[in-house]
Amino acid sequence: MPYMSPEQTKGEGHRIDGRTDIYALGVLLYELLTGHVPFDGESCHEIIVKHLTATPELTGIRQPYRSTIARCLEKDPAKRFSTVPEMMQS
Repeated sequence: MPYMSPEQTKGEGHRIDGRTDIYALGVLLYELLTGHVPFDGESCHEIIVKHLTATPELTGIRQPYRSTIARCLEKDPAKRFSTVPEMMQS
């Protein structure tokens, strides 16, 4: 659940593609750099709501990781990187 993209939480009928994996990679990178996931909670519902609405706290993360993670964790898939190589270039 901590790596689930916003579009995955909305259920059937929402387009899932490689940008969903980019979101998960952003969560993983955040976790590797901070020791915890960007969206956590006491229930599945609370975590899902955070994936849909919350902005991750990135102030303690250095550049270029901060901007890369921010783009990976965009709620709108169209605003994320399209491919892993594009992400790696940032």
